[in-house]
Amino acid sequence: MLILAGDIGGTNGRLAIFRDDIILFERSYPSTAVDSLAQCLTAFLRDAESILGPLKIKIKGACLAVAGVVDKEKGEASTINLPWTITSLEMSHILNIPNQMVMLINDIEAAAFGVMSLGSHQMVKIGGLEATDRGPKAVIGAGTGLGEALIVPLDDMRFKILATEGGHVDFAPNSPIEIELLESLAKKFGHVSVERVLSGPGLMNIYGFLANKNGVNPSYHNPAEITASAMANKDGLCTRALEIFCSIYGAEAGNLALKCLASGGVYITGGIAPAILPFLIRSDFRKTFETKGRLTWLLQKIPVFVVMEQKLGLIGAQRAIREYPLPI
Repeated sequence: MLILAGDIGGTNGRLAIFRDDIILFERSYPSTAVDSLAQCLTAFLRDAESILGPLKIKIKGACLAVAGVVDKEKGEASTINLPWTITSLEMSHILNIPNQMVMLINDIEAAAFGVMSLGSHQMVKIGGLEATDRGPKAVIGAGTGLGEALIVPLDDMRFKILATEGGHVDFAPNSPIEIELLESLAKKFGHVSVERVLSGPGLMNIYGFLANKNGVNPSYHNPAEITASAMANKDGLCTRALEIFCSIYGAEAGNLALKCLASGGVYITGGIAPAILPFLIRSDFRKTFETKGRLTWLLQKIPVFVVMEQKLGLIGAQRAIREYPLPI
């Protein structure tokens, strides 16, 4: 049985055709290069059929993980960082399968499903004790946006994944420079969510704030340039921007851990953390994760894992179909 899985982010749309746990065909498309997911999916099917032969009538079900707000009952999703509205009905027409065979889920929910499928060799541990087998788990991932989810154990040895929009809660500064950052961004955005500072665009916001504060013109114009410069210690402003970013990342990960008492661990997903892993490890990430006043002792016990698996969203979307069975 062939299943189509998709991980649709603000930067790239990744699509794959699975048979059981095996990927038969996979492609990634720049999200900003197309006007809709329908265009992306049509291009994928065309590319897949050129390699594997006609597939439309053979695909039995699909799960698309979307970076946005998903209404599962209506089968609709609105992307946060793209001007797209996605419906299961439109996707079913393109795939030539019944509407009920198409599942839309939040991308951080797919990441959480993916976390449940990983082995220890696919993660790097940053501090803490051992994770408890049946403890709650927290998932947080900074990329084009910021996703947060909880994995909650149930009494029957199963688990429940709760996708959230925690990336849009208020940014809470923890140092004088972060207070200045908040005040600066508030003048620009009004409400300053944690995603405004903890994402690829968020890193750009931090860097731009520092450049303005120091009276210099920005020399770097995308997050990849800033992180590369900071990792190579080429530019002090980039290094300082990434230091602040890592400090905020640790603090927010700790906040999420407290909210669910994540004795099962905190799992860092998204594309940024693996790319800056050496810098993240030597930064204040773990310090700000643990520094929670009277509950510092509790956070010191909770392990943090950076997920290194690049196909996490696709793996998670494919597993979601097994956990929420389609009527196939």
